[in-house]
Amino acid sequence: MERPMKNPYNVLGVAKNADEEQIRKAYRQRARKYHPDVCKEEHAETRFKEISEAYAILSDPGKKRRFDRTGRTDAEPPPAFRGQPSSHVDMSSFFEEVFGGAKPWNRTTKGLDRQHALTIGFLDSILGSEQTVQWLDERGKRTRIKVNIPKGTEDGARLRVQGHGHPPRHGGPCGDLIVTITVQSHPFYRRREQDLELDLPITLLEAIEGSSVEVPTPSGMVKVTVPPNARAGQRLRLRGKGVPHRKGTGDMFLILYPQVPPADRGEVLEAARIIEEAYGDVREHLKT
Repeated sequence: MERPMKNPYNVLGVAKNADEEQIRKAYRQRARKYHPDVCKEEHAETRFKEISEAYAILSDPGKKRRFDRTGRTDAEPPPAFRGQPSSHVDMSSFFEEVFGGAKPWNRTTKGLDRQHALTIGFLDSILGSEQTVQWLDERGKRTRIKVNIPKGTEDGARLRVQGHGHPPRHGGPCGDLIVTITVQSHPFYRRREQDLELDLPITLLEAIEGSSVEVPTPSGMVKVTVPPNARAGQRLRLRGKGVPHRKGTGDMFLILYPQVPPADRGEVLEAARIIEEAYGDVREHLKT
């Protein structure tokens, strides 16, 4: 019977609002203490596996968000720690990560990955863009690089830039830069997977007679025909005006909302009374 996964925050001894560095520090301390090749306690191997599984969840923004939201812990331990830790662990990777490079033999390893959070605009995520990422390196020197944001990038996406991570302590290639993307909301666009939505206000006359109106899309303004007798909440599809993806481009949906003018002018009320005479019983379907 499979062993149930424990709460990863409790396993690492960190608070739910712990930042990335606090999580990494707690993991290193516990992994160093309970590694089966170092610790001789009876349950060291089990504890080490729990610590690895907890870190696999809390070090991955997507898995961490899923656990915080659902309480599920369906994550695998990091690749270096899968299987039986006491006999199958890549000890060079383990000592580089946990013991700060103090390895029992002289062997070059790849440096650790560098984590960086980047917030971009909504349209930058849809159309793609080039963003500048900067940080202070191990010597306090500021480093800047350009990162390409692909078209259709989603909120929470992780981009890998090879060779811009931490340098190893004992020679070998640098790790990679992992950029986690946060996409800002937009004043009027909403993303629904590969489609976009936009609430489109129209006048009563446009709703009754129909009309041609200009609306914004990520690729520019387009003319749209509003059909006669348009209803509130009616959806118009603009094909190919949504989010680019591997198989093409999604659609954009306009949701029509006829607007009622302010009734502080007599002629508006008079016109409303005339229109009222054209209605039947609009609540007939609610009668039992």
